[in-house]
Amino acid sequence: MAGATKTVAILYDESEDSIVSCGVSGPSNFTSVPEEVAVQNILKALEMAGISSNPVRHFYFGLAGVGDSQKDTETGKRICSRVSGGRPFIVENDGSAAYFLANMSSDGFVFAGGTGSVCFVQKDGELKRLAGWGGWLCGDEASGYWFGLRALNLATREADGIMESRDFVRLVEGHYGLPLRDAISEAQRNFSKRRIAALAPGPCGHRQDGGEQGG
Repeated sequence: MAGATKTVAILYDESEDSIVSCGVSGPSNFTSVPEEVAVQNILKALEMAGISSNPVRHFYFGLAGVGDSQKDTETGKRICSRVSGGRPFIVENDGSAAYFLANMSSDGFVFAGGTGSVCFVQKDGELKRLAGWGGWLCGDEASGYWFGLRALNLATREADGIMESRDFVRLVEGHYGLPLRDAISEAQRNFSKRRIAALAPGPCGHRQDGGEQGG
């Protein structure tokens, strides 16, 4: 499973029907990190799981970004081809992989709300993808980035006096270590979806003034 926050590799023994080991490394969503970084983090996770020292016959990859567009899918396949060492592989969106891990072939749904978000729903055996349009522009509801972006916007409303609280101003200034205007400028000038998403766990979940919640 390769996402914008981390990469997880699992070595599975089909003959024993059991998980042998797992490895964790940094982000490998190729839409948010350079392709070479994605490749290296996938390889690191595989190495940590001991896959390089085991006779692995085939790979199953769940990559964020696959299915977002034809170009992104081709990039995902290229990355998988590089790390699989010529061995057979299947590659799907990480949300699709999460669906089958949670539901197998049964009807149901899974919502993956990390740095980005995606939802997969299966009804009467037909699997459908909802949201998860990738990038930063749209279709990323309830993701860490979506909450972080709302926190930035609500901080500006507080600073303008439209909202009475200063919770979001303090959150954003503390996160960036800068006064609010400088923090907003930094967020725009050096855009990082992961850094904005990191605002989501901020301590502004409980509000008493009737204002909107952000992260």
